[in-house]
Amino acid sequence: MNYKFPKLYLTGLFTFKELFKKKGFTLVETMVATIIFALITTIILWIYTHGYFNYLTNNQKIEVQENLRIALNQISKEVRQALPLGSMDEKTKSNLALVSGENPPTKPIYVKENDKKIVFVMADGNEQKVICYYDDGHNEIQRSVNGSGNNPIASYITRLKFQYDENSNIITITVKGEKLNSGEICNRTKIYLRAL
Repeated sequence: MNYKFPKLYLTGLFTFKELFKKKGFTLVETMVATIIFALITTIILWIYTHGYFNYLTNNQKIEVQENLRIALNQISKEVRQALPLGSMDEKTKSNLALVSGENPPTKPIYVKENDKKIVFVMADGNEQKVICYYDDGHNEIQRSVNGSGNNPIASYITRLKFQYDENSNIITITVKGEKLNSGEICNRTKIYLRAL
């Protein structure tokens, strides 16, 4: 049974019969389809990689901000507990003199090494400890107790600065940090020392 197509014209160029006789694609049709596919793929990949890059950058910013916040919280908490010079025992004063480089110590808090180091005494239960926070120059803030033990408390630090105004008993702590593409982030806090 041989079916014959009616002579209907789609666009005025081909009949149905001629349309079904056509086999495969021409080179021009294949090239156009390939170019369209390549453009769509390129646009999708650009959107994906741009979104992924933003995701990584934001994660790096969050990580730096967390490190800065942790450092400021810990330093602030301990600096607020700084003891006045008159309430320190002799052993603590000698430790303070050793760590601060001033013998005998004349003040309860020392800011040293181009404002990158702070030294003070705090009470931990019945024991008095000389606490030191400083920028180690390797993108970390270190904490030492009684002149020993260098414990990192925060990473990705590019700058640490302490300012102590002895007249108003205010310490300003500025911490800056950066990780890869995060850009530099800065956190600052001021602490009023009531006990001094």
